[in-house]
Amino acid sequence: YACRGIPVLLRNVTLSDDIAFRFANRSWERYPLTADTYADWVAGSAGDVINVFLDYETFGEHFWKETGIFDFLRALPGELEKRGVKSVLPSDVVAAHPPAENIEVHDSISWADLEKDTSAWMGNDRQKTAFFAVQNARPYAVDKPLWRYLQTSDHFYYMASKYGTCGEVHAYFSHHDADDAFKTYMRVLAHMEERNIRVMKNRRSARTLRVLAPEDAFHFAGPAGFIGHTAYSLDQFEELLHVVPKDSIQYHVGRGDFVNWITTVLEDQKLAEAIGGLTERHDLAKAVKERRELLWSHIR
Repeated sequence: YACRGIPVLLRNVTLSDDIAFRFANRSWERYPLTADTYADWVAGSAGDVINVFLDYETFGEHFWKETGIFDFLRALPGELEKRGVKSVLPSDVVAAHPPAENIEVHDSISWADLEKDTSAWMGNDRQKTAFFAVQNARPYAVDKPLWRYLQTSDHFYYMASKYGTCGEVHAYFSHHDADDAFKTYMRVLAHMEERNIRVMKNRRSARTLRVLAPEDAFHFAGPAGFIGHTAYSLDQFEELLHVVPKDSIQYHVGRGDFVNWITTVLEDQKLAEAIGGLTERHDLAKAVKERRELLWSHIR
C-alpha cells in the first residue's frame, strides 16, 4: 500500500499478536504455540507478503527464556523454509511489490491494545488533563529538554485505565497505578512551572496561570462530597464551570470557595473581586475567560 506517496506495510495483527501477546498465555486455546504450527499459519495465509511486526522486548522481557520463546524463535526459520516461506526485509518488500492501492489515514492509529488507536495514551480524562497541561507549559519551559522529557509517551501510557488483558499489559510496564502516575506527573509539571516563574517576564500572570499539584487543585463538590471533577489550572477551571452540575456551583458560591481558591492559591485578587458577586454559571465562566485570556496575553 501507499499513503500520500509513502510506502506503507500493514501489520498482520493476528499473526503478530499470536507471538507478541498470546505466546505464553496458558488460557489461550492454541497454547503452547510451536514453530511448526505458526509456520503452517503463515504459509496458509492469503497474499504475497505477511508482515509480522514485534517489539524486540517480546524476546526475553515480555516472555522469559522459561516460556520457550527462544526455542520457538530458533526453530521458526527452518519451519518457514520447509513450507516455502521466504523471510525478507521491509526494503525488499517495497522494492519487489508496487503498492496494491492507496490508503487514507484520517485518524491516528497504533498497534497498542485492542482498539489500535491512541486510547492507550489519550483515552481517559487524566491523560487528557496531563497532555493539555504540558502542551500549555511552553511559556514556562525555560529548560526545553526537561519540557520535552515530560512529553514522553510513557508518562501518559502509565495513566491508562484499561481492563482485561490490555490492562494487564499496561500494569506490566508501569511501576505504579494509573492514579499515582497521574498525580506524580502533575506534581512534577507543577514544580517545573513554579521553579521557572521567577525568570518569566510577567511573574504575576504566570503564577495565576500555572499548573497546580493535586493538593492545590480545585476539587468540585456538593453537599454529599466530591463529584469527580478537578481543575488543575485556571484554564481547566473555566472549562469545568461549563459542565459541572448547577448545584455544585451554587454550593461553592454559597461557601465562598471560588473566591478563596482564586485568592489564596492562584493569587489573583482582581479575578477574585470580579467574581465575588456572581452566582450564575454563565457569568462566572465569562469573567474567568476574560481574565484568563488577558493573563495569557502577558506571557505568550
